[in-house]
Amino acid sequence: MKSIIFAIAWTCFMGYFIDLEAQEYHIISIANTVDIEDADYYEHLDSYLSSVESPYSIVVNGDITSSTNSSSLTLLLETLTQSGAEKIIIIPGDRDWDESGRSGWQKVIDLEKQVKSDHKDSNIIWPLGKACPGPELIELGPSLSLVIINTQWFNHPFDKPRQESGICTIATEGDFMEELEDIIDEQAGKNVIIAGHYPVISLGEYGGFHPLSKWFLPVPIISGMITSFKQNVGNHTDLINENYHDFRINLGLLLSQYRSITYLSGHEKNLQVLEWNENYFINSGSPERARFAANTKLSLFSESLPGLIELKYDPDGNVQTEIFKYVHDSGITSYKLIDLMYSACKDISTERINTSFVPCNASDEKENNLGSSQADFGKIAGGAEYQASKFKKAFLGAHYRDSWTTEVRIPYLELNSTFGGLTPFAKGGGRQTKSLKFKAGNGYEYVFRSVNKDPAGALPVELRGTFLAAILRDQTSTQHPYGALVADILLNELDILHAHPKLYLMPNDQGLGKYRPDFMNMLGMLEERPTNPDTDTEQTFANAKKIRKSFKMFKDLYDDKDNHVNQQEFIRARAFDIVVG
Repeated sequence: MKSIIFAIAWTCFMGYFIDLEAQEYHIISIANTVDIEDADYYEHLDSYLSSVESPYSIVVNGDITSSTNSSSLTLLLETLTQSGAEKIIIIPGDRDWDESGRSGWQKVIDLEKQVKSDHKDSNIIWPLGKACPGPELIELGPSLSLVIINTQWFNHPFDKPRQESGICTIATEGDFMEELEDIIDEQAGKNVIIAGHYPVISLGEYGGFHPLSKWFLPVPIISGMITSFKQNVGNHTDLINENYHDFRINLGLLLSQYRSITYLSGHEKNLQVLEWNENYFINSGSPERARFAANTKLSLFSESLPGLIELKYDPDGNVQTEIFKYVHDSGITSYKLIDLMYSACKDISTERINTSFVPCNASDEKENNLGSSQADFGKIAGGAEYQASKFKKAFLGAHYRDSWTTEVRIPYLELNSTFGGLTPFAKGGGRQTKSLKFKAGNGYEYVFRSVNKDPAGALPVELRGTFLAAILRDQTSTQHPYGALVADILLNELDILHAHPKLYLMPNDQGLGKYRPDFMNMLGMLEERPTNPDTDTEQTFANAKKIRKSFKMFKDLYDDKDNHVNQQEFIRARAFDIVVG
C-alpha cells in the first residue's frame, strides 16, 4: 500500500516538475506606435496583454515618439508597465532619431533620459545606451537569448558617437560584426533572436516593393520616377539608401553562416514573416494602420494588416509565430498561427528544423561523435584550380602555384579522440576562408580553417560571380598554402604568444552533423580558439582570466590611464607581423 501511495505521489511530483520546466516563453513585437490615432487602441492592447498566460517579454522596435506626437509615448509605456511582461525592451528607430535629422543624436539621448527618469523602478530596459550601435545581449532564459542592435546608428547620416569620441566601446562596422559573431557563437545550443528597427530584408515599400498604382498615381510619369528613385537610390527610410545598404548586406552575409536565427524588425508598416537561408525575418510594424506588403517565395506570411506578431518558444525546441489582427471594434485577436521551426526531437519530415536549440541531443551528440573517423592519411592538393599554363603564368604570375597544386599526404582529423573529442557547434566568420568551431573534451575551443581561400567574399555583392571575382580568386596563389606552419615555427623561436596550427584533412564523418556537407574532405588547419571562460574552472587560451579584442583593449586604455600593455611583447608581435606579413 505504501509503495502504491509513493508511486502515485512521485508521479504527481514528476508531472508537476515537468510542468514547471515545460513552460513556453513568448516574445511580443510591436513598433511604429507613434502612428496610433485610435483612442481605444491602448485599452485593446491592455486587454490582449492580460490574456497572455505564458511568461513573456515585449520588444518595442522603434518609432515610439515624434515632434508632433509626444502623448503616444506616455500611453504606450503606461500600458506596457502595467502588463505582466517580465521585460520591456525599447529599441529606438529613425523617427526617434529626429527622422534621421541633424539633431537625431541629441533627440535619442533626450528620449533615453526621459524614459529612464519616468520609469526608474519599472521593468523597462533601454539596452542601447548613449546611442551606441550595440550589440547588446539580454538573457531571457536558459534556452533563449535576445541580441539588440541599433540599426539607426549605421543608417544615420549626421553626428553620432563615433570611434574617436570614445563614448562607445564599439563604434565601427568591423568591430560590430566581430562582436555580433562572437555573441552568436557563445549562444550555441540556445534559441537566438536578433532585434533591430530596420529589416535586413523586406517585401514592403521600404524594401523596394511597391503596388502597381504607385507607378502611375497620382501623376503618371512623375509618380513612376519617384517610385523608381525609392527603389534604386532611396532616402533615409529606404533599405537601399547609401548609409544602410552595405551594412544590411554584410549583416545578411554574417547571418547566412548560421541557421535557425530569428531577426525582428519594426520599420515597415506591415506584418511579414520571411524565410531566407534557413533563418527567419519578422517585421511587426503596423499596430493600427498598415501599408503595402508583397508576396514572394520567401514569404511565410506577408500582408498589409494592422496588428502585431508574437513568437512562441516551446521547451522542446518548437517555435511558432502567431499573427494578431487589430480591428477597432473587436480589438487585437488571433489571425493566423504559423509553425516557424519544428523541434529536432520530433520525427517530422520538414526542412524547417530548429537546429539552434535541440534539448534532446545531449546523448545523441556523444553518440554521433563516435562516428567513423578515418584514422589514416589522405592525399590532396591545397588548390588544384591554381594550375596554370605558361601563358597564364606569364600574364597573372607563377606565384606559389606549384605548392598549391602538388598533392601532400595529410592525416585525417579524428573527431572522436583529438583533444578529448571534438564537437562542432558553429561556422566561423571571415570573408575568405571557411571555418568550423569545435568544443573539445579537454575544455578548450578550437577552430578548423580551410587552407584554400576565396577572397571574392570581400567584393561588393554585385561583383561576385563576375570575371573580376575569378581573377581575384586566382591571386590566392600569391600566398603560400602552408605559410602558417612556417610562421608557427618562427613564433615559437621568438617566444611570441600565438595559436598553434596543425594541418589536417577533415573526414567524411557523421560527427560533423549538419556541417558535414560543407566541410568533409576539406584540407585545413586546426588551432586553439581564444575565448573568454563561462566559468572560473573553464580552460582558456594561455590560461588567461579574460581575453580582450583589440578594440576593447584600446577602449580600456582610453578609459583608465592605469591600464597598460606589455610594451616589449606588443612591439615584438607587431614587428613580426610587419616583417612577415
